[in-house]
Amino acid sequence: MTQQPLAIVDTSAIVLLLSSPSDEDDTTRARRECTEHTFARLTKEGARFGIPTPVVAELARTGPGSAVALKVIAALKRRARFEELDLESADVAGAMRILKLRERTPGQERGAISYDALIAGIAHQRGARWLLTANPRDFAALLSTVKSNVELVVTDQPPAKGQLSLVHAKKHT
Repeated sequence: MTQQPLAIVDTSAIVLLLSSPSDEDDTTRARRECTEHTFARLTKEGARFGIPTPVVAELARTGPGSAVALKVIAALKRRARFEELDLESADVAGAMRILKLRERTPGQERGAISYDALIAGIAHQRGARWLLTANPRDFAALLSTVKSNVELVVTDQPPAKGQLSLVHAKKHT
């Protein structure tokens, strides 16, 4: 039996997926609809979705992060599970973060880079096929430090014009 391809889900994709249509402007609505379309397409392709435990911590800024993540799992009809930060993923994330911080000028470090590095470390270490995000820039930089094969899928943008695939994947190497 072949293992289903893994799609790791970033916080930004979860926030868009769970945004309330009644509270949205046209831009946010379009971004949410693109995100829903991306999840639907990957579901048809047999993807299983992984929500990294650092995403749960990041979601906790507005309340219990696990409750928000469980809503996503329910919305995905249980095709998702939590992916825990293990020792190997933490080592990879640490290596990514150190390499990226060395490239930044002093004072330009951001707190989110820690969450992003942990999420990218889990995606790389688990052999994920995709990392779903609405914030590809930092992830591309982090994944490139370890020459990861994880593809970034920008969930909130329509596919590139003429692209056969219904997901918008960006290579980061």
